[in-house]
Amino acid sequence: MLGVFNTERICAVVSLHRLAELDVGTVLFGHGDPHTHGVAAVLRRAAEATT
Repeated sequence: MLGVFNTERICAVVSLHRLAELDVGTVLFGHGDPHTHGVAAVLRRAAEATT
């Protein structure tokens, strides 16, 4: 989930884990369409896989 554009990996990991704690139904990015299906579960799985 985290890529080369994250210059401060620790901050990115902390942010991802904080997002994963939320029960969200929609995620909006600065580009592309909103994500509205299974968002909370995807965030939780990504956080679990990222250290």
